[in-house]
Amino acid sequence: MDAAVARTPVVAPAPPSPPPDPIASRVAQVYAPGESLPEPLRKRLRAVLKDRSRSPIALHHVIDLPRPDGSHEVFALYEYAVYEDCVARYPDRETGREHCAGHFERVFDHVDTINDKEVVRYRKAPINRDCLALGAVHAVLGPPGTRPADALVELTATDLPDLRCHPVAYQRVAAADVDGDHQLELYIDVTTMDDWVGSFRDSFGTVSALRSDWDRRLFILAGTDVRNAELAVRVDQVRGHGDLVPEELVELRDVDGDGHLDVIVTEMRYMHSASDGIGEPLELEGRNRTVYRYDPGPGMDVYREGIPLHQLDGVLETERQAREAAAANPAPEAAVTAPTGAVEPATAPTGEAGSASLQAAKAPPAGATDERPAAPSSGSAAARAAPPIPAVAADGSAGSPTAGSAAARAAPSSPAPPAGGGTPAPGAGSAAAPATPTSPAATAGGPADAPDAPRRSESSPTPGPGAPPAAGSAARP
Repeated sequence: MDAAVARTPVVAPAPPSPPPDPIASRVAQVYAPGESLPEPLRKRLRAVLKDRSRSPIALHHVIDLPRPDGSHEVFALYEYAVYEDCVARYPDRETGREHCAGHFERVFDHVDTINDKEVVRYRKAPINRDCLALGAVHAVLGPPGTRPADALVELTATDLPDLRCHPVAYQRVAAADVDGDHQLELYIDVTTMDDWVGSFRDSFGTVSALRSDWDRRLFILAGTDVRNAELAVRVDQVRGHGDLVPEELVELRDVDGDGHLDVIVTEMRYMHSASDGIGEPLELEGRNRTVYRYDPGPGMDVYREGIPLHQLDGVLETERQAREAAAANPAPEAAVTAPTGAVEPATAPTGEAGSASLQAAKAPPAGATDERPAAPSSGSAAARAAPPIPAVAADGSAGSPTAGSAAARAAPSSPAPPAGGGTPAPGAGSAAAPATPTSPAATAGGPADAPDAPRRSESSPTPGPGAPPAAGSAARP
C-alpha cells in the first residue's frame, strides 16, 4: 500500500484591505456622519432649505456636533429631484411635464428571433430624467423646543458645482480641520455619472445603446461658510461604460513645511483594450500626481493652483531665493516732501504751539495784505470773541504767547527787549497798553533763538520763494 502523500492545505486569499483614510492618519479629530441629530431638528433644517428647490429635499450624511448650550452645529448633504423641481415651476403638472421631460433617444432593448433570424428591438428612453441635484449645508440650530425666532442661529448652503446627473458613490464625507486653520472644513469625495447614447458594432450590426460617464470629484468647503470652496478638483473620470476603481487617490501631507496640510491627487489612468476601450488601471508609477498647496496668507483660506509633484522642489527653491532677495534688498521708503510755499519747522511742534503752526501753514483768505496789525487788546470785543492763538515765527517755531492765554499768564511778566534796544514796549493787556494797534516795528519781536525773524499772525500770507520781505520786517539773511 502506497504511503499517504502529505498535502498542503489550500488557504483562500485574504480580501483586499480597504483603502487608507487620508484624513484620520493626519488630523487629530474627524467627525463622521451619523444618526444622532433629533428628528425635530432634521425637519427644521429641511424647512429652512425649502427655498433651494420646489421639490422635496432629502438630507443624508448628517454630521451632528452638539454644543454645551444645547444647540447643534450641523454639516450635511442634501439632494432634490431636478425634474420635479422643474415641473413645480409651471402652473400645472401637465404643462410642466411637457417642458421638463427632456429628450428621448432610441436605444437598444432586446433581440427577438423570428424565422430563425435575430431581430433587434429598440425602445425610447428618457435621457437623464431622474437627475438629482446635490448640495452641502452648514447650520447652527437652537435646542429643540426653541421658539421659531431663535431656532436658526446660522445657515449657509450651496449646490455643488460640476457634478453629473446621478450621485452613485461617496468615497468619503467628513468634517475636520483639514488645512490646519483651527476651523472645521467639510471634506466630500463623491462620484457621479450620467447617461448618453453611443453606437457600437456587434453581430447584429451597428446598435445604439446607453453609455455612462463617471466622474469623481473632491470638495473641501470652509466650515464657517460652505459657499467658499477652498478646493474643488476632479480626481478621476471614465468615459464609456464600466465603473471607477474604488481606490484612494487623495493624500494629505505638508509638502512645503508651513505647518498646513496640502492635498496630493493621484491621476487614475487605465490601459485601453480593443473591445470596450477601458482596461485595468496602470500601476502607481505610471500615473501623474498633482499637489495643491494651502495658502495660509491673510484672508486667503484657499488652495493654490495645482502643480505636478515632480516640479515641487524647483518651485520651492525659486520661492526661497525670492524671499532671500527681498530680505537682502528691502524696498526703499518713499521720501516725503513739503508742499510748495509751506514752512517746514525744524522740529515737530507739540501742544498749543503745534496747533498754531498747523493753522499758520494754511493758505490766507482772499484779499489779505502784507501788513501785520498788532493783536487786539485783551479788553476789546475782538479779543473776547476770538480764541487765544499763539503767534508763530516765519521759520515755524512758536512765538511769544498771546495775551490772555494760559501760556501768557504762566510766563514771566518782564518782556523781552526790542530788537533795536531801548525801553521795552508795554504788552497788550497792561495798564499802559494803547487802545490803537501798534506799528509793525513794535511787534517785530520774536523768539530768542531767531530775533530777526518777523512774527507771522494767522491771517498773514505765507511768503513764497523769492518774495520780498513784508513791510516793517527785517529780511532773512
